[in-house]
Amino acid sequence: MLSTRYLVQHFRRLVGRTERVYIGGVSMGGHVTARSIEQYPSLYDGAMPLCGVVGDVELFDFFLDFHAVAQALAGIDAFPIPANYQSEIVPAIQATLGINAGPPSNGLGLQFRAVVIEQSGGPRPGANAAFESWKNFLFGLATPDDGLPLAFNPGRVGTNVDTDYSPDAPENIDAIVDRVEPSDPHSRMAPALGPIALVEGDPRVPVLTLHDLGDLFVPFSMEQYYAADVAANGQSDLLVQRAIRALGHCEFSPTEVRTAFDELVNWVENGVRPAGDPVTDPAAVADANFGCRFSDRLAYDAGTGSRRAFAACPPG
Repeated sequence: MLSTRYLVQHFRRLVGRTERVYIGGVSMGGHVTARSIEQYPSLYDGAMPLCGVVGDVELFDFFLDFHAVAQALAGIDAFPIPANYQSEIVPAIQATLGINAGPPSNGLGLQFRAVVIEQSGGPRPGANAAFESWKNFLFGLATPDDGLPLAFNPGRVGTNVDTDYSPDAPENIDAIVDRVEPSDPHSRMAPALGPIALVEGDPRVPVLTLHDLGDLFVPFSMEQYYAADVAANGQSDLLVQRAIRALGHCEFSPTEVRTAFDELVNWVENGVRPAGDPVTDPAAVADANFGCRFSDRLAYDAGTGSRRAFAACPPG
């Protein structure tokens, strides 16, 4: 955030004051974008966080949820994460849940998948395919705390103390899951800039976001948390969000990004607010055609990336 601010200031020293300044970034850059417009509200005129960690610490809650629920359903208690987690415990969890080779093969595995889908944004197109695409990667994220600073161990801010898990069958997860307090509660709540800077949902300038429905590295739920925070601050009129039908992290076509940026500029300069998707409406998100409006049809037709993991959108 600081270096981006310094870049703007350096540019102005070299070429003079600019009429407009826009900020955008992908993934962690999306996190930087969302916090930057709150940290320096007079510096930027518009923002475009792409696949961003706009839910800040909630990302690490999701990673914790994944492992806590998997352990609970498998009947294994492995918090704090031990040294043999990847070599011995994860394979045992996967075997018990029937997810070590293909889709879930038993009721526990099906429940685990359903919980992961719920925690990552709710039922939505491509959700089952997203679970298959990302499950092994997510299992691989958990490692023992090595004592290095928070930037190397961001899981310290994660907690599931107040999480209500669903679905509740065949196991009542809330009754059996290990509840984990954040080991660094100060960093979880600190308003100052830090390795995991908080995003309060106070944009003050137009913001247009893109997020892949099947991204489970920075899940779609980030957009829902951000929308709720922005609404709580009475600024929903400054936020437009778009869902893209792909499984990858930051898997956008040039057309999707270019169109979004052009419409953000038109919004800032001419007051024409772009259209978006209702990301906080569970019924809308669960609709089979959710995400079709802003996804690149030519990318689907060409079979680009993971686009064909989704059903074809209706014509028009």
